[in-house]
Amino acid sequence: MLNIRGGQKPTSVNQLLAIVARLTGTAPEPIHEPPREGDIRLSEADISLARSLLGYDPSVGMDEGLRQTIEWFRARAAEA
Repeated sequence: MLNIRGGQKPTSVNQLLAIVARLTGTAPEPIHEPPREGDIRLSEADISLARSLLGYDPSVGMDEGLRQTIEWFRARAAEA
């Protein structure tokens, strides 16, 4: 099994929401709940195996990747 990630520090759910909100021009109002038993506070993939076997080297950052993803979805919605 190979881990694939962006090669940068982990992105929190709050950071992810802020990026998506900025890119989509929205203002979501998240509901923050207390942590649940068993919740994982921080998880970070080790991509060293993917790097050594596949030469994997992330080249698109989180912001740009999300921008491209949102653009892709918007284009598909416009076609429908």
